[in-house]
Amino acid sequence: MVFNCPKCLAEPGSHSFYKMKETKEGISIFYTCPAKTKYPNDNQGIMEHYAGMMEDNGSRPWIWIVDSNGFSMEHALNISLAKDLAKMINDKYSHNLKKLLL
Repeated sequence: MVFNCPKCLAEPGSHSFYKMKETKEGISIFYTCPAKTKYPNDNQGIMEHYAGMMEDNGSRPWIWIVDSNGFSMEHALNISLAKDLAKMINDKYSHNLKKLLL
């Protein structure tokens, strides 16, 4: 099953987290740029988006590219989202995270 974020289907770019490609070795490469999301304070939607994408990835190894271009005070002050994302990734998806590129 392929996850489709309902908000992003209705309004592309609502959130910024997507699978760029899968390598020949079966490693999924994901990209995010918080500054490119239309709704940086949609914490619940962002969390659901990440969880759906990660569930689709299953147990496959993955690499996460985090692009900080345009990262602003608005993004930095959303501490609850950062904490919730870090907890979710750590608790559920870090076992197959091969690399984090900032």
